[in-house]
Amino acid sequence: MAPAAFALACTPDSAPPPTSTVTDSAGIPVVESTSPAEQWTVGAEPVVRIGSLDGPDAFGDVRGAVFLADGRIVVADRQTSQLHVFDADGSPTDSWGGPGEGPGEFGNLWDLSLFRGDSIAVVEILTSEITIFDNEGRFGRSFRRTLPPTNPNEFYTHSCCSFRGTMEDGSVLVSYPDVFPHVGPDPRTNRATLMRMDGVSGQADTLGTFRGGVRGADGGAYLYGPGMRVAGAGSGFYLTEGRAFEVRRFDSAGGLEWIARVHRARTEVTPELLEATYRHAERYRGLPALDSLPSYSSRFLTDPAGNAWAVRAQPSYSTGRELIDVFAPDGRLLAELVIPEDLRIVAVSDSRVAGVALDPYDVEYLHVYEIDKR
Repeated sequence: MAPAAFALACTPDSAPPPTSTVTDSAGIPVVESTSPAEQWTVGAEPVVRIGSLDGPDAFGDVRGAVFLADGRIVVADRQTSQLHVFDADGSPTDSWGGPGEGPGEFGNLWDLSLFRGDSIAVVEILTSEITIFDNEGRFGRSFRRTLPPTNPNEFYTHSCCSFRGTMEDGSVLVSYPDVFPHVGPDPRTNRATLMRMDGVSGQADTLGTFRGGVRGADGGAYLYGPGMRVAGAGSGFYLTEGRAFEVRRFDSAGGLEWIARVHRARTEVTPELLEATYRHAERYRGLPALDSLPSYSSRFLTDPAGNAWAVRAQPSYSTGRELIDVFAPDGRLLAELVIPEDLRIVAVSDSRVAGVALDPYDVEYLHVYEIDKR
């Protein structure tokens, strides 16, 4: 099949070279980008600042945030076991949940995600429960992440699996790694099984098995090892394994729809980079390291338009600007974003990004910035 090109509408004399080409591999489109199709920028200053030392907008441990359709921001705070709600201007309007074991309460709040419609799914790490709230904070239901009883991986049958996101049909994406002992030379790539769980019945179906983290002969982790990242989007999901600057799009049944690639070298793990890592966190000294950083970090987001936001991996000691590749629903590299310094992105909307910033005393604040799309 002849390559097809994505290009902007221009006169023949001024037409720039295409930013992406599409080829066919066994019936699967492969979209290869050399540069972003559009030029997006993030504002120099936040338009909203949320947080304080001891007020109603004080945070203890922000685990994530989401933008609601009406512009409100919901922030998951693990320390208070609550979801804190703010209007589009950053004023606090409500708090949902709280510590406890009753309906709508949390023992160990871990994550949150938009659910079907404008509902919110809240994830607990120890009980494996997922709790659903509507967009006014009313408790809907809770269900537990469990695996099929025929699954041979008995260890994970009860403690279950990692939450990976949701799809528009109300199903939940979860995964679990293999736990078989490592036999053979270092390093070993673990496999990760991705499953779709019905948000009502809890019935789980396998979507596929992918490359997960890297382990040594003793089961220990590797410093800067790659891993599987997943983000639900509409009727399917995006996935990257962190070995290359590559993102794949799958349908809700696990069928591969396309592969997107950006030809870019991963950052080399040099002795100088390792030593800087150890100075930042002495506990890492002695861990084996791979020869390069992963392509993308563990934060893999989507926006309401269905674009995938992949945060490029950086050394653990880095306090610089995050770099994000934004992939369009057709696989094109839509934009490359440079995020304001010392901001950890946790949520995106059509026109805004929200991230966690620390003050000199390590107090957390949520800063919201406008996106300029051109």
